Amino acid sequence: MRYEKADKLLQLAMDMQAAHTGLSLGDIQEKCRVGRRTAQRMRDAIFRVFPCAVEVKTDERTKRWRIPNSVMDPLIAFSADELADLETAISLLKRENLDDKAVNLGVLVTKIRALLKPEVARRIDPDLDALLEAEGLAM
Repeated sequence: MRYEKADKLLQLAMDMQAAHTGLSLGDIQEKCRVGRRTAQRMRDAIFRVFPCAVEVKTDERTKRWRIPNSVMDPLIAFSADELADLETAISLLKRENLDDKAVNLGVLVTKIRALLKPEVARRIDPDLDALLEAEGLAM
């Protein structure tokens, strides 16, 4: 895949925003399955692209870095496949009589749909319906 490195860096940036305590080089190595030197290069690339990334002060000897909240928000999108997977999980939970978990996941789906811009939701809905119908979960 031609854009695999870019994908990895964007995923790392999202992980760095999501990790409130930040990520260490060891965390980057583990998440990206790379060596220490590559993890350092990836961290440096993140700092070049996102100069707002900061070092997190901790009591540990290990340095940790993160990207402040909302920096990555415009780059985060939800696909029809992801929403269909959540709907599938809800159906499986209901089938296994795990109704509380199914309700919680349903609430999550509702929250995600609320975050979608109307034009994105209109684009995703037909694909989502087709995916759910193909899996026999159409509502």
